[in-house]
Amino acid sequence: MLDKIAIKPTGALRFLLVGDAVGTPGINMCSKWLPRIKAAYQVDSMVVNGENSAKDGKGINNESYQALRAAGADAVSTGNHVWRHNEFHQSLENLAEPVVRPANFPVGCPGKT
Repeated sequence: MLDKIAIKPTGALRFLLVGDAVGTPGINMCSKWLPRIKAAYQVDSMVVNGENSAKDGKGINNESYQALRAAGADAVSTGNHVWRHNEFHQSLENLAEPVVRPANFPVGCPGKT
């Protein structure tokens, strides 16, 4: 699958957007495949949706967020399930963490858009 990749033209940027890594199986797949895909396709930046990446597949927590980052995610996007684990709200507020909440949520909700 990864052996027939076109060479990236000079100056080109490649982005990989990965939808919904769900629970432990999603984290395991990301950990196994994303580093390989990122290298093979010469991906410059990768965003993974992690809103359901907690072990039970509901919400995101610090452990699943760190696992996605370790798998090579340059940023993690979320959705309405981001609020399930209160422990994670601090990461949403930390401007140094490359994680965002949905932009269509009201002003005053934790996190950055």
